[in-house]
Amino acid sequence: MPSPVISLLPGQIGLAFGTWSNPDQTGTISGQAAPTTLTQGSVFAAAASRRQTGARQLTWETRVTGSPTSATVNILGSMDGVVWDQLASSNSTSGATGVVANADYRFYSASAQVTGGTSPTLAVLLKID
Repeated sequence: MPSPVISLLPGQIGLAFGTWSNPDQTGTISGQAAPTTLTQGSVFAAAASRRQTGARQLTWETRVTGSPTSATVNILGSMDGVVWDQLASSNSTSGATGVVANADYRFYSASAQVTGGTSPTLAVLLKID
């Protein structure tokens, strides 16, 4: 499992890729240099109080800049942090949003690959409700 694992509370936004403008995870979200090979981003653990079957909804958003020729983002869930299930995916070169209902996993992440364009950046936001 990639480390460190970051705890994600209900309603809190985690960045699998990207950066916050403030160290306390507030402010503006900026994309980071997009990976050119399939790379897994930060891993988030669901808060213990939210680990009920079917109790979670995962909302995700991708933000892509730099006009890439291709972009692949996979939204991932895992019970053990080792074996990952693909919950959703996007091939949008400009950005996308989605919701995964009944996303009953202990860990969440994203993998991504972006090619072409002019200095492409990527941000992937994950929110557990």
